[in-house]
Amino acid sequence: VNFLEDGKQVGLVATTDISEHSIVLIEGRLDAEQVPAFLHPRSPSEVPPCVSGFPLCILPRELFQSYPQLLQSLRVALNAFGRLNLYGIGISANHACSPNAEWVVSRHGVRALVTLEPIVA
Repeated sequence: VNFLEDGKQVGLVATTDISEHSIVLIEGRLDAEQVPAFLHPRSPSEVPPCVSGFPLCILPRELFQSYPQLLQSLRVALNAFGRLNLYGIGISANHACSPNAEWVVSRHGVRALVTLEPIVA
């Protein structure tokens, strides 16, 4: 698996053929302090300008101060899987309506990306 950068988009791409039921990535959760602010905003000033095509930059920052649950929801929407389970590399795996891999998560916060079918490079 290799990181490819095209402008601001980053994704995981197979560089060799991968067989079905292969473990592609294993990663543990990160502490919030280790995660960049754009993935885990800690204050209204760290809210990214756009998320999934929605321009957050049009919202007044005071809204995030008045309603702290908005900031918490944003953290979850950006990169959280369960309570404080934040991941740094796996976020690069793109969403697919017909996925060829899935996440398997342990109760301790370790997760693995496992292929559901063969993947051709």
